[in-house]
Amino acid sequence: MPTHYDTLGVSKSASTDEIKKAYRKLCMQYHPDVASSSSSTSTAQSKNADKFKRISEAYSILGNENKRRRYNFDISESGIQELRKKAAKARGTAGGG
Repeated sequence: MPTHYDTLGVSKSASTDEIKKAYRKLCMQYHPDVASSSSSTSTAQSKNADKFKRISEAYSILGNENKRRRYNFDISESGIQELRKKAAKARGTAGGG
């Protein structure tokens, strides 16, 4: 599952200005009012609308310093939990036999 950083196409160390710049660029590309004029099919319009929603959600988190700090903590915690699960699974399969 892509992170909000992936959605905006920025690194985790991106500055607030870099995040804002990426958001604005993507908005111009995927905004339903702008993209619908260049996309002829309703499927393409629907995909653009979904992409625009994900972009807006990502910016609402990453554009706010407090929310961004919390998000970074949450994704690092989930990453640690995944590593612990993999390590426990590896120990269980390596030791059993």
